[in-house]
Amino acid sequence: MELSLDTDDLYLSIAIERTDEEQLVHEWQTEQLERLGISQTMAQAYASQVDWHQVGHLVRRGCPPDLAVDILR
Repeated sequence: MELSLDTDDLYLSIAIERTDEEQLVHEWQTEQLERLGISQTMAQAYASQVDWHQVGHLVRRGCPPDLAVDILR
């Protein structure tokens, strides 16, 4: 018995995998923002929109975490 996977199925499986990977990255970015003092709600909302490294830089210089996110949005 020969198994065949058509091109549409292959692209769908790649898209699903990529979506899962992107979700994992978003969750990780959310955790990084939370560690910097950002509320969970705000971290989830802006994790993909701000660079957490830059947020951390501002926070280490004394900027309140929520303001740092506002500045970098």
